[in-house]
Amino acid sequence: MGDINTKTTGYKAGFAGINETGATISKSFCDENITASNTAKTDYFVGNAVVGSTLFKCYYNEAMVFTNSAGTAFTPTTAGGTATDVATLQSESFLFDTLAWSRDDWTTVYLAYPKLAWQVTE
Repeated sequence: MGDINTKTTGYKAGFAGINETGATISKSFCDENITASNTAKTDYFVGNAVVGSTLFKCYYNEAMVFTNSAGTAFTPTTAGGTATDVATLQSESFLFDTLAWSRDDWTTVYLAYPKLAWQVTE
């Protein structure tokens, strides 16, 4: 849903840099293009899923672009999460059936990403 520009030598990704032992990231997705001066330790979803951590129903835009500081595209070193197209990430069936997000909390917006219900003004 935007761009990330980082100069860190640590873990970096579209959703989180690290998922520690015993932690769970679930029912989430990201759509970020990433520019990184250091291309090591990168991933589409989580930069480092530590042994004993869990990713459950996590997705990323299959068209995400990773570039180094010179503008050259590169492929991340790992691949946490599941690649999915934008139309699916924006669909009601994906949000409410696949991810089981609450219709009380989330509202879909045609050809856009969902918004929290309180963000939508009539």
